Amino acid sequence: HIPAVIWYTSAIFGFPGNILILILANRMKLTPSLLYLIFLAIFDLCCLFVPCIIIFYFQLLLPLGIPFEVVFVFSFTCKICSNWLLAFLSLERCIAVCFPIRKKI
Repeated sequence: HIPAVIWYTSAIFGFPGNILILILANRMKLTPSLLYLIFLAIFDLCCLFVPCIIIFYFQLLLPLGIPFEVVFVFSFTCKICSNWLLAFLSLERCIAVCFPIRKKI
């Protein structure tokens, strides 16, 4: 039951939080960091939404098979993309802080 509790807790905070990020990002000027955050929110929503599909649809109608494997691959891809986006966002912020643009006076 612990994985279910962890998933439900993540979903309770994840769905509204990521949707709020997408709504607020729509009102802001597009920057590279904001673009990373938008894609991170989209991939996080996909990671939260895919278990819903597995639990409520595929386990009830189709126990295993090709559709389950497609959903599993999609979920795994979203998780990997989410991790890489977070790494690139951290790298971009590190470069921006360590090597700021120097203006000539």
